[in-house]
Amino acid sequence: MIRVKIKYLDQNISQIEIKGHSENEDGYNDLVCAGVSCIVYGTLNALEELTLNNYLVKQDDGYTLMEISESNEVNQIILKTMVIQLATIVEKYPMYIKIKQEVKS
Repeated sequence: MIRVKIKYLDQNISQIEIKGHSENEDGYNDLVCAGVSCIVYGTLNALEELTLNNYLVKQDDGYTLMEISESNEVNQIILKTMVIQLATIVEKYPMYIKIKQEVKS
């Protein structure tokens, strides 16, 4: 199971943590893992190209943590796009990926 935890601070995304693998044997594991990986790397590339590097990334096998040190309009649009894309995968494959959201003010 891939687990995505999104933390919001004052309505802005402050952290996204993605961990795990889809771990199934019916052939969808490659599709789900590949889809999530593409979304994650595309988001990281967009943050690198379009923002002022006001974020921290930690990665390991099956793990990505993105922490936003300073929110702005551009990085929030990029991150919200990522969340929409991941939610689209959840709609089709809810048995392999879950999203949890935490809101703090």
